[in-house]
Amino acid sequence: MRKKGFTLIELLVVISIIALLLAILMPSLGKVKKMAQFVVCRSNIRQFGQCFLLYEADFDGKLTSGIDWRPHSGGFPVPYGSDHWGSAIWLEELKDYYKDINVLICPTTRDKGIWEIGIPFGRTGWGGPVTDAFSYCINGYATNPETPQGISGPWATEDSDYWKTFSAKGTTNNIPMLTDGWHFHGYPMDTDPPPRFDGDDGFGVAPFISNMKSFAVNRHDAKLNVLFLDCSVRDVGLKELWKLKWHRSFDTNGMWTLAGGATKATWEASGDGWMADFKDY
Repeated sequence: MRKKGFTLIELLVVISIIALLLAILMPSLGKVKKMAQFVVCRSNIRQFGQCFLLYEADFDGKLTSGIDWRPHSGGFPVPYGSDHWGSAIWLEELKDYYKDINVLICPTTRDKGIWEIGIPFGRTGWGGPVTDAFSYCINGYATNPETPQGISGPWATEDSDYWKTFSAKGTTNNIPMLTDGWHFHGYPMDTDPPPRFDGDDGFGVAPFISNMKSFAVNRHDAKLNVLFLDCSVRDVGLKELWKLKWHRSFDTNGMWTLAGGATKATWEASGDGWMADFKDY
C-alpha cells in the first residue's frame, strides 16, 4: 500500500508557522540577550566595588589616586616618554584586587572596536600598543589627589571639590564612583552639555574628557550601571547623570535638569537631539 505523505500546501503551512514563531520569538530573545549583558555589566561594576573596599581597608579609607598627568606649560597633558598622555593609576592600583580581566569589559562592547571597548590603560598610554582595554569610567572627583601619585586632572576644579575618602560627608549613595563610560576618567560639570549624537565620545572637540560625554554612553537602552561611593550599584538614566553629585560643588539642580528648567526643546536643540525623548529628571 502506498504511504500518504505531506502535500506541498501542508509543507508550506508548516514552514509559514515556523517562520511566524521565529519572528515572534527573535525580538524576545534579543531582549533576553540585552538583559543578560546588562546583568553581567552590573556584576562587573559590583566586583569593582569590592576592589575599592579592599583598597580602602589597606589605605586608611582613602580613595584611589586617580590619574597621573604630565601637563606642559599650556596646561594640556602631553606625552612623557614617547607615547604617554595620562596613566590610569586607579586601575593600576586595583590590579592587585581582581583576578579576572573580563571584569574590565562590558559584554555589549566585547565585539566592537577599541574605541567602543575603551582605551588602553597603564604605562602604554593612548599612543602605545593596546595591551588592556576596559569599558568603565571613574569619576575623577571620586579620587584622592593628595596620595603620593595623585595629581589633579587638567580640567578639575579646586582640590576641595574632591571626595578623597570613603567617609565623605553627604549622601554617598548619590556620589558616583565608577560607571559605564568611554574613557578611563572624567570630570563632569553641571553645565556640561550632552553628547552631540549617540556615540559621541567627545574626541576631537575640546575639552573632550572633562565633561559628561565620558559617561553618557548608550549601551543599555538609555541606562547605565553606576557604582556609588557607598559601594551600592544601580542603573541610572542617561539624563539622570546631571542629577548625581559628581563633586562637592556640583549643582544637582543645574541647567540640564527639570528643576533647572530643562525641557524637551532644550534637549532637542543640543546636537542632533538624540536624548530628547529619554526620561527626564
